[in-house]
Amino acid sequence: MADCCAACHAHRATAQRGGLERNGPNSTTCNTWVYCGDKERCGPRHGDCWLKHQEGRLPPGDVPLGNGTGMWTSGVIYDDLGAEYAAWGKLVLHTTLGDIRITLLPRLAPYVVRELRREVAMMGATGGTCYGCKLYRAEDFGIQGIIITPGAYMSSGNFTPPAPMPKIPPGHVCRAGIAGSAHFFINFFEADWGEAMCWGKVEDLTLAKEISKRPIRVKKSSNELSMLAEELFFTLSLEK
Repeated sequence: MADCCAACHAHRATAQRGGLERNGPNSTTCNTWVYCGDKERCGPRHGDCWLKHQEGRLPPGDVPLGNGTGMWTSGVIYDDLGAEYAAWGKLVLHTTLGDIRITLLPRLAPYVVRELRREVAMMGATGGTCYGCKLYRAEDFGIQGIIITPGAYMSSGNFTPPAPMPKIPPGHVCRAGIAGSAHFFINFFEADWGEAMCWGKVEDLTLAKEISKRPIRVKKSSNELSMLAEELFFTLSLEK
């Protein structure tokens, strides 16, 4: 489902670059999507993702949940989503060991930054707790974590900047994994950019490097990832 939402975001990005057809079915910008995710009900349509453009006023974001009998899940992309939080330029990870401040980079990853601001706003409305936000991996090159909580998910797609830097500078915070992934890593050393979607930068890596030195789980083989023996949970807030 997240990939379908990400595909709608990607279609919108193509439209902003002038990449859509002048006429025809691909001439309007995606603002709604539907996904068939129930394998039993969907049958041969399982996994189908339809991108649509809805004219006129979009449905409100607080529509009541359905009764669970339909096989399709639908979503809406709002143009002004997160606009009121645009002035907030820093994302703060509050851990029991201290805070990690991340300067957001909307010029590199506008949709990811927008979704992060929206997530924090949603968490704030429910007491500020992020039930699934944690740092769980520690490697020589950096630390890795996830930002996810019920009702909020960083589902925007990956977009390569028009002129990507040849290397990821130290301190950059980038998405780990495929488009729509809620996992991220904080980079310690200059690295090949590749297809990474970098959305923030940590100016002071002191605490992040301390976390990378914490005990890790015993590995059964040298090929296993270095997972923290004790995952470090955090909450989030925004700063100007």
